[in-house]
Amino acid sequence: MNLSNASESERVRRYLLHKILHSGNQQMRLPTEMALVKTLQVSRVTVRRAIDDLIRGNYIQKLPNKQGIYTNPAMVDVTMHSIAVLQSTNYLDSRLMPVLGSMSSELL
Repeated sequence: MNLSNASESERVRRYLLHKILHSGNQQMRLPTEMALVKTLQVSRVTVRRAIDDLIRGNYIQKLPNKQGIYTNPAMVDVTMHSIAVLQSTNYLDSRLMPVLGSMSSELL
């Protein structure tokens, strides 16, 4: 995979992760692959890479007897809780605080 494909896949992954984290504790159906291709103006292969990465990370699920991909509300809670815990000074080197702050503002 060349560098431009990697960055495009990462852009799609971040777009989906943003939608996932905003779904809160409700399971939500995500846009179709073709809708993402049109919205983000990337190839279908790029979209599939991002989706596969999020499935491996357990952020999204393919549900039996349902078409499409869905958010995983449990993972949203875990992610937000993990960021909050890591931002507390008891668990984190102060050099990483700006990184986590940026990550949390990017996701929210």
